[in-house]
Amino acid sequence: MDARMNVVGRFATGRRKVVMGIVLVLSVGLAGAIVDLPDPGITSTLTAISPDSASSQDGGDPGQSSAPTTDPETGSTTAAPSDPEDGTPTPADQDLTFAADETVNRTVLAQRVAADGTVTWERHVAATDEEAALLEADLAAREDVAEVVRDTAVHALGTTAVHPLGTTNDTYRSYQYGLDLLNVDRLPDSVATGSGAVVAILDSGVYAGHQDFASGTVLCAAGADYAGDSYSTGSTGCVDPHGHGTHVAGIVSAARNNALGVAGASSARILPVRVLDSGGSGTAYGVYQGIIWATNHGADVISMSLGGGYSSLYVDAINYAISQGVVVVAAAGNNRLDGNAPSYPGAVPGVVSVAATDDTSTSAWFSHSGSTNVISAPGVGILSLDNTQGSYIYMSGTSMATPFVSAILARYAEANPSETPEEVLATVKATALDLETPGFDNNTGYGMINTFRLLTGWSYGVPPPAPAGLTATGGASKVDLSWSAAPGATSYKVYRNGTLLATTTDLSHTDTAVTNETDYSYTVTAVGEWGESSPSAAATARPYSLIAPTVPTGVTATAGNATVWLTWTGAATRAYAPLTGYRVYRDGALLATVTEPAYTDSTAVNATGYTYTVSAYGTGGESTQSGQVTATPSTELAAATVPAGLAATAGDTAVTLVWVGVGSSEAAPLTGYKIYRDGTLLATTTSPSYTDTTVTNGTSYSYAVSAYGTAGETALSAAASATPAAPAATATLSATTVTANQMITLDVTGVQGGTAVTVTEAYTEMVPTQQQIARYELYRVAVWRIVWVPAKYGSKRVRQVYYVPKTTCKKRKGVRICATKQVRKTRTVKQSYVKSWKRIGRWTYETRARLVYDTVTVLVPTARTRTIGAYPAAADWTLTTTFSLADVAGTHTVTVSGIGLSRSFTVTQQ
Repeated sequence: MDARMNVVGRFATGRRKVVMGIVLVLSVGLAGAIVDLPDPGITSTLTAISPDSASSQDGGDPGQSSAPTTDPETGSTTAAPSDPEDGTPTPADQDLTFAADETVNRTVLAQRVAADGTVTWERHVAATDEEAALLEADLAAREDVAEVVRDTAVHALGTTAVHPLGTTNDTYRSYQYGLDLLNVDRLPDSVATGSGAVVAILDSGVYAGHQDFASGTVLCAAGADYAGDSYSTGSTGCVDPHGHGTHVAGIVSAARNNALGVAGASSARILPVRVLDSGGSGTAYGVYQGIIWATNHGADVISMSLGGGYSSLYVDAINYAISQGVVVVAAAGNNRLDGNAPSYPGAVPGVVSVAATDDTSTSAWFSHSGSTNVISAPGVGILSLDNTQGSYIYMSGTSMATPFVSAILARYAEANPSETPEEVLATVKATALDLETPGFDNNTGYGMINTFRLLTGWSYGVPPPAPAGLTATGGASKVDLSWSAAPGATSYKVYRNGTLLATTTDLSHTDTAVTNETDYSYTVTAVGEWGESSPSAAATARPYSLIAPTVPTGVTATAGNATVWLTWTGAATRAYAPLTGYRVYRDGALLATVTEPAYTDSTAVNATGYTYTVSAYGTGGESTQSGQVTATPSTELAAATVPAGLAATAGDTAVTLVWVGVGSSEAAPLTGYKIYRDGTLLATTTSPSYTDTTVTNGTSYSYAVSAYGTAGETALSAAASATPAAPAATATLSATTVTANQMITLDVTGVQGGTAVTVTEAYTEMVPTQQQIARYELYRVAVWRIVWVPAKYGSKRVRQVYYVPKTTCKKRKGVRICATKQVRKTRTVKQSYVKSWKRIGRWTYETRARLVYDTVTVLVPTARTRTIGAYPAAADWTLTTTFSLADVAGTHTVTVSGIGLSRSFTVTQQ
């Protein structure tokens, strides 16, 4: 959290050492290489100060220590519960204070920007606070220095291990309530696992050799180490002398379903970037370097379970990561009872800042409360990996809540690779599961991260929506139902007149338990894992009884040579009188069944008279027989007359022919007509018309027609010629003016086959463009002068009094009643004072002017072109469409390619 926070039980023994100051240079732009250079002009005393307490406000597993706890005021000792879900934390058990990191506070960072844009950082460590101030002033006065900042301390925001579970191969999934609250194991199999995403863990390192990391999960070869301690030599981030980073990485990606240990919230790969030392502490500059490294080495999500005071270094690095499409997640802080100041980098705008909740989804007592909180996740008593083979530990803190969110966002990033970090942040807020105060609140931000809604698009814990589109169609002794799928539904219930009729997994159902000629009303509900939806809109239907088709009418019989041709008017097809076909009777006996209203009796004998009748039949039965018709086949027949009046009309890739039909009689029976094109038989037809669609536009064709029957074929008719051609294409563009743009209507007709049409719009838009403007800027130059400063410090011990809440619980008549009171505590701290003074030089300042360049934004006209629509080639087609021009003032030219149409419009702004 702030400069005083660390991890319980992970502190090294306090010691002092004197070293030469160094200059740490980051070059080659943001990707940069790191070079250590000696700076003989600065001699520094570096002091590492140990904490004065071995407990943590950052939490252990609150109230869950595996060792007895002692009340510092009364001296009474109470054994902690053995189960990690038992116990209620008290702030007194978790209080921790320690001194600020003096070395970090005396570190001055200076940024230089070369002419080619290369960014270089120098790190100067001063021996005293006074020298640090003088050094900071001197660097700020230099013209070649772009920015000067003091480095700040950063610390892990999770607690120490408090409930080790040993090294057995048993599964500990039942202890991971966080996965249950986030519904991770209830996600559909189709949801992304995150295996294609990379989460950069900026922490104390990752022990990649833990048995619960699947092979290849931790990307050691791509990792980095900016912790700057004795473990950093040759490290790629895959060393963790502290354990905090391994615990965080396990929450993200411990192997799932391996019958071993715990399960991670995703299958994302881990990029280990070590920025915290063996004591769980680091610097803002180290985190800055870690963010740049992770961004440039493939991270999709950067996860930081750490925090401290503000530094502009965080802003620069995080803005760079976001600009490169990387989602940045960080802990909100653990200092609600110790100042509640915003924790950085979590409080930097654009970061997904994560607060902690407990196993009841209530804000954790230690979790930072403030407007910088974005989202919440479980963070009290979280079981994950320790930094030794086969061991597992509990930790508490916003450090533990953060990797839950990072894992879920890794899965989201894998499924939505085109979303920007800004869009991801907006989606996280919009889909959050609201907690505590309705809407945004300082304790939990927008609420719990809603894994189900974020990754599936629908909310967990609610029934699916009612099915839409229910239709009911009455049939013969049945009603057919169908409806649309409802998201999240595993089955559907069908209700008839309010009573459950059936349950099905299909999107349709046929109700056969009906009474014909009766009206029924139906509704359908969707059933999901979390209940049944409300009923759909009702649909009604009326089943019916089937009847026989109607009697065929207009039966005719035409005699030929040993043949009789029968035709009739087909029976009407109705839902309750379905038609299967027709039955033909000759002299009272069934002769044939057909499906078309015509039949040729080729078994007739010449000079014999026959009587015919026809009936229609279907699933509803057979109709009565039609009236009788008679015919006598004979060999004494003549050919039909020659067709007359042939006319040929040209069209687009077609020629339509019509002629005067020829009558048919027993003496001159007619079978049909033969069409000839350019002297070659083209087709036969029974109608006095025909359309030739096998022609080519622009080619002339000659046609003739003959009639034929059982007595033979007639001569050809008079010829008729035609040349098919495509109609000319026409197109118009019309506009209706509105306040801010133009509504354009495009009408196209007669476009020929093989012509594709594309509609485009060209216009000029004023685009903001950055330019540099020169100006003079005043600055101060340091001037040396002699001043008196403290030469020697003393210290004295001062007794402080403070109060913390303490909760006491009792059972009365089986009911557990708890009360909280303020308990008075005392502690002894050291206070410094000046013993003697010394005379040293000091800088003063004078004002000068220098030429600087400001980047300003001006509007520059820029040509724009966009495609409004593209329409593929078809045979012959017409098009009518309406569209809006771009909402930009000025002249817009709409072009319709393929038919050469172009028109300009003027758009005015309101």
